[in-house]
Amino acid sequence: MDSPRADPPPADPLRAGFPRADSSSAKLERYRDARVAETYDRRWSGRRGLRRQRRKERAVLRAVDSLGALGPLSSVLDVPCGSGRFTELLRARGLLYVGLDLSPAMLLQARAKAP
Repeated sequence: MDSPRADPPPADPLRAGFPRADSSSAKLERYRDARVAETYDRRWSGRRGLRRQRRKERAVLRAVDSLGALGPLSSVLDVPCGSGRFTELLRARGLLYVGLDLSPAMLLQARAKAP
C-alpha cells in the first residue's frame, strides 16, 4: 500500500522572486573563482564593452554628484567593488575610495589596479 504523499510546504511570500539558495550559492562560488576575477575586466573591452563601461561610469558620477548635493562628499564605499573598475574614476574626483567584495580574488585584482 502506498503511503500518502505530503503536500509541499507553502511558498514563503517573503522569498517570492528570489533565487533558490542552492542556485545563488553556485553563482557566488563561480564569482569567487580566481579565474573569473582574472578575466572579469574583459567584459568591459571591445566596442560594446567600452560603451557599457562609459555608460556605467556616467551613472556612477551622476550618483556621486547627487550625493554631493546633500553636503560635502569626501569618501565613497563601493559594494560590491568587483575588480575595482571605478576606483580611479572616483579617486580622480578627490574621493577616498573604499571597495568591499565577497570575492578575495576580485579584491586582489582591485588592489593590483589601484594600490
